[in-house]
Parts: sequence; C-alpha cells; structure tokens
Amino acid sequence: MRALTVGAHNLHDEHGLPTFFADVVFYSEAVPYLIRQRRRELIREYRRARAVGFRVKGTPLNHSLAIAVNTRVLTPVSKEYHRAHRGIKKVTPSRGTLILKCRTVDTDRKVALVGEHRINAAFPPYVRGEQITRQKFWGEHTEMTLALVDELEAEGHFVIAGGDLNTPHDISGYESHLLEQGHGLDRLGCSEEGHWSEFARLNPVGSDHHRIRATLTLPKEYR
Repeated sequence: MRALTVGAHNLHDEHGLPTFFADVVFYSEAVPYLIRQRRRELIREYRRARAVGFRVKGTPLNHSLAIAVNTRVLTPVSKEYHRAHRGIKKVTPSRGTLILKCRTVDTDRKVALVGEHRINAAFPPYVRGEQITRQKFWGEHTEMTLALVDELEAEGHFVIAGGDLNTPHDISGYESHLLEQGHGLDRLGCSEEGHWSEFARLNPVGSDHHRIRATLTLPKEYR
C-alpha cells in the first residue's frame, strides 16, 4: 500500500448521515450502532457499495467516538481508550482519545489511528461560560493526545489522526507532532514521514460540520 484516503466527520449526533467516504473515517458526535446500521443498509441496497469491507470500531467508555476502517487496506488489531477528563454535568461530557492499532494488509506495517473530539469554546471570542474550565480541559486533552502520539511513534507505529479538535483556524491542533490538514474545527494529521494531498471539504450530509477528506501517501518504508 502506497496511499489511502482519510476523512473526518462530526455527525452532529443523529442528524448527520454516516458515509464511508474514505479508507479511514474518524467520526465524532457519533452513534456507533447507527453507523453500523447504515453500513448494513448500504450493503443490502448496493452490493458494490464502499461500505462492504469496512469495520466500525467504538468504545463503551465514550459513545460519541467511532473509527471506520477499510479492511482491504488496514487490518484492525487492538483498540484502547484514554480519558482526558471526566467532564462536568451540564458543561461537558467526559472526553478522551480512541486509538485503533492496525497492520497494513499488503506489507504488515504498524499503523495507529487516533480519533478524538476536544471540548469546544476554549478560545476567544468566548461564546460559552466556563472559560477557565474549557481552556483547562482543552489543554489537558491536547497534551494527552500528543503524548500518546509520541508513544505510538516510539513503538514503531505510523500515526494517522483526525477528528473535531475544536481548534481555531489560526492555531495548530497537533502542534509540531504531526503533519496537519485542515484549518477549521475538524483536522487530520499524520506522522512527519507521510505526505498529504487532495484535501477537500465535502457535503455535510445533514450535519452542521462538513466532511473533510485528503489522500495520504505513506513513506517508502511502509510500501
């Protein structure tokens, strides 16, 4: 495998339509069982639909995160969830980072998929209350995710990340740890050896967030 497509979509809970528009899709504000249900519907209706061959991975520790992966490209091996903070009632739910460790189908290389949804309204202009709390939670979540990225790379994984980082357009969501794509709230990232191209904002299909997608070319050692 030399290249694959990567996307992210905030589904706005049950309002957005799950679509399998990339080889890897990071979903936030998701309802995982509805994504799996949609996949089954597509397979029944269209025998050749892209949904065939995909697996959807979530965690009972955070029902709003899910990762869909094309098993013709990547084979899921294990998953883990890291909680960033417990949340506060009527302010924010508990948030964290979902990691899906995979192997490339053709070359058996290690790839780690890192999905997350950080707290909103952590930057000016502040449209919500709880300014200090939101800044603190966003910072803690970001720090944790970047530390996890460093650990995964040290273990030999090529990292592919994405999700709704709730990051202003002029601020990096992955800082210098990953090569970043996107300038809105939703971002994609990969280890520095990779190369992004063909970034696009796509139809939101019912959500209040557009889908984003880009082509990721892996380094030669991942062929």
